[in-house]
Amino acid sequence: EQAGTTPEIPDLQALVQATSSPAAGLGSAVRVGSPAPDFTLFSLAGPPVSLHEQRGKVVLINFWATWCAPCREEMPALQAAYEKLADQGLVVLGVNWTQADYLPDVEAFVEALGLTFPILLDSDGTVSEDLYRVLGLPTSVLVGRDGMIRAVSIGVLDLQELEPNLLAF
Repeated sequence: EQAGTTPEIPDLQALVQATSSPAAGLGSAVRVGSPAPDFTLFSLAGPPVSLHEQRGKVVLINFWATWCAPCREEMPALQAAYEKLADQGLVVLGVNWTQADYLPDVEAFVEALGLTFPILLDSDGTVSEDLYRVLGLPTSVLVGRDGMIRAVSIGVLDLQELEPNLLAF
């Protein structure tokens, strides 16, 4: 490269959000085939929710924020999957990156979209940033009944493709 020129660096977040692609993992501890890191967060409804309490169910952890357009785009499909499959053992945990969001916006978002699955508040970013090392929003992690990570997806989920396999784990 010539002196004085700066190489063009692509906007990684835009690329990640646009791909909607499966990923092998996120951070070093969050990999397909590894145990899902446990966490406990307060819910928008009040009481705390822990991942370990969901053992024996299939858990779809969805990391999102109100300002994330692709997050808003996929929420109706997440709600529909939850309504359809909850009685068969599917749990959807919507982890809001509250550290980078505004609580009244979270409440309005949930009400406007009629979300009934648990909305968890990551108020200090510990779960999103430190534990799961989320690279872009939305990010979804599918955890099997045995607590093992079965899939990681960065970007809008294709639930029509995913739904037939949701309860297989």
